[in-house]
Amino acid sequence: MRVKLFVLLFLFSTSCLYGQDRPKVEVFGGYSYLHGLSSGSGGINGAEGAASWNFNDRFAADFDVSGYHESTGGASGNSYFYLAGPRLNYGPVFVHGLVGGAYSNASAFGLSASENSLGAALGGGFQWKLVKNISFRTSADYMLTNYGSSIQNSARVSVGLVFGFGGNTHRSNGSRSTSPTSNPVPAGDLSAPSLGVTGHPGEGGFEIVSVDQGTIASRIGLAPGDVVMKINGTPVSSGLDIEKAMGESNSKGSLDYLIQGNWAAQKSF
Repeated sequence: MRVKLFVLLFLFSTSCLYGQDRPKVEVFGGYSYLHGLSSGSGGINGAEGAASWNFNDRFAADFDVSGYHESTGGASGNSYFYLAGPRLNYGPVFVHGLVGGAYSNASAFGLSASENSLGAALGGGFQWKLVKNISFRTSADYMLTNYGSSIQNSARVSVGLVFGFGGNTHRSNGSRSTSPTSNPVPAGDLSAPSLGVTGHPGEGGFEIVSVDQGTIASRIGLAPGDVVMKINGTPVSSGLDIEKAMGESNSKGSLDYLIQGNWAAQKSF
């Protein structure tokens, strides 16, 4: 039943792919259920917490902890996982492979025992954006431990909220939404008509607030929130800087641009 749930979650997730920017840091917390896949094993309730550092909208590093408690009659037990590893994002869908450690303890009738183990998790999930920097997340993982010199297989299912911190990552797929300006701002520090953007001086460059449709900026995939740092090797921090750099670029027929948080790129215009 748990395996079927994981498969259904994965198929639903991959059918809903779309591009989205992510905050630099995401913190997750929520309910988690751990179920042994071996015959006769039961499930236990617990909680999962995780932190992700997004290098861009595709690649991230995950740091994950989870804990579970069970009490039946005069016996009780706890299981914990502390894992880390790479994560791949594709729109709202993510997959990750985590390795680390696991710890369990149990007590009954005045006796207690505990043991450490290697631990691993392979799986992924789906995030629904609720409001800015807050998303609802569901996930499912295959969990591996080796207590007692034997291999244990379990399934973990979790639900909870994700909170984002820091500026958005740059989209690496080039498929970006644009926001046309109904009242164009005159050329100056706040606009760059040659490129087709409005914005303001930001940290390290010119931060875009809106992109006019049908312009060079929209064709090459610039989006609100991007910070243009250079055009053809010339540092820019205002609309006037961009206009000057664009004027010098017209004879080349292409635009070299460097976006904060992403690699340099060249687009023909």
